[in-house]
Amino acid sequence: MSLKDYKHLRDSTNANDLIAFLGSIESGSTTLVGSDKSEFMNELLSDLDKVPESWNEQVTTRAIQTLKFLGRDMNDADPLFSARGMRILLKLGGLLDGCKDRDTTSTREALKCLSNCILLKDATKAWVIQHGGVSACFHLLALPELSMESQFLTCRILFFMTVNGEEIVEQLMALNIAPALTQVLVPHVNNVLHGETIDTTSSPINPISVISEALKLLFNLLLVENRRDESKEDEIGQYFSSCLPPIFDLLFVWKLHKPMPLVAPVNYAIQALMQYPYSAMRLVWKTYAKETFKPGPGEGTREIAATRLMDFVEYSLKYLIPTGDPDNLGSMAKEHNADAALAPLLLVIHKLAANDSLFADRFRLRMLPSESDREKPVNIGDSMPATLIRLMTSTMLSQTREAVSECLFSLCNDDASEFSQQVGYGNAIGFLVNRGIAVEPPQGEADASNKIINPITGQYVDAESQEGPSLADMTDEEKEREAERLFVLFERLKKTGVIDVENPVAKAMREGRLQEINSDDEGDSDNE
Repeated sequence: MSLKDYKHLRDSTNANDLIAFLGSIESGSTTLVGSDKSEFMNELLSDLDKVPESWNEQVTTRAIQTLKFLGRDMNDADPLFSARGMRILLKLGGLLDGCKDRDTTSTREALKCLSNCILLKDATKAWVIQHGGVSACFHLLALPELSMESQFLTCRILFFMTVNGEEIVEQLMALNIAPALTQVLVPHVNNVLHGETIDTTSSPINPISVISEALKLLFNLLLVENRRDESKEDEIGQYFSSCLPPIFDLLFVWKLHKPMPLVAPVNYAIQALMQYPYSAMRLVWKTYAKETFKPGPGEGTREIAATRLMDFVEYSLKYLIPTGDPDNLGSMAKEHNADAALAPLLLVIHKLAANDSLFADRFRLRMLPSESDREKPVNIGDSMPATLIRLMTSTMLSQTREAVSECLFSLCNDDASEFSQQVGYGNAIGFLVNRGIAVEPPQGEADASNKIINPITGQYVDAESQEGPSLADMTDEEKEREAERLFVLFERLKKTGVIDVENPVAKAMREGRLQEINSDDEGDSDNE
């Protein structure tokens, strides 16, 4: 079919034929490329700008869906990604002055198309701003009776607009955005906490996805405002304090999702919480906890919160790093972006520990090595402290490496000597050097149980003599494995920038002081 065929169907009285033609474009049975696509989109935009009298809501919706489908491929779609195209989409979405219908099937399709355009082409933001789209989106979001789909789409558009958009954030703050966000978050969070189980597979827009988009927008607003004027961090936190109770609900009341707890919207709640100052958290928590929790004997509300945060860490580490090796990540770590998931959580824990001694005491119990952990080097084993200490030297998870180091350092009262003793000087030195903290290798000291600790590895000295056979008692295969282990450890230490000398294992191999192992078994397998 040609553009001529479309014009004929457009002007006919049979809406079903036009709907069928538009549907054939999305199904692929009618293909538009090159100038044909551009001319068709231009004509369709013109029709949507004035909407022929013969078009009902169903035809208008189908026409916008066709426009959205063609816009997914930006090639030959210039008419859509233009000032005119943005103006028409804003009009269709009920976002221009004089638009009365602001929450219908067709307006929601227009918001979807607008959102996709902003995502695909950053230049479209300027035209949205030019036509007053930001203010219109705010007023739409603030409507008391807004559909869930419109809430989702409006939050998404504003989220895209606030990315690297300081002036947009200023505008939304001036419009008083906090009550509108609270109005979105509170009922949907109550729904996921107390309502029926939500099927997220049947529709991409559901209470969980709406909460996620609102929290992403909140994160951007807090991030930009805090960077713009750090001296007003407490003031900004207080302004958005009404959004904290639903965040607390998601983190401390909602069921713990296993095996991976850092899923939407929990991960977005943690990211938003990371941007709040502790002063705002503390003030809201006093009232919130009193109304929400009934602690058991000898237990307080902060203990409940600390336990949940530690559970988040423990389960997430086991799921994202099942091998225990942060530089040998599996598919789950890549799918969930382990660095982006773990670092915000650890930074929230760091902020709480740095400002509240009760939180710090609780975190120490599960994050720092115990007596049983010191029966071997503290970075060896399956315990949570061992995994955290291995993360301190990770080359793959750079954000998490910095976050966990800051967190553990804070749990050691920001004391370099205590930090070295707790995690082992060999594990601590990279972080300390990067922080510009000069610390001499500590002497072996006794802990509370009066056992001497190896200052380099963090292991009990008396446990070292119980480890495996000596070098003289090792088989050739065991010696080779030990050499490989030392080689890898030395290379990791070099990557921290602390040392810059040749790997001694590699040097020994080059000089012939390490012999290659030749076994009959290996030779036989090579011939098979």
